Amino acid sequence: MKYYVYGSYKSSGVFIRGFSIQQIILEKQKESDRQSANLAN
Repeated sequence: MKYYVYGSYKSSGVFIRGFSIQQIILEKQKESDRQSANLAN
């Protein structure tokens, strides 16, 4: 499994330090999953 670590990653105006891109993507997916679940309810 390959992942790249950025010292700081800018995402919607927020700097995240020492996160791997995959981790960020997973967080975003969880977030949109939650939003989808909220819409479904």
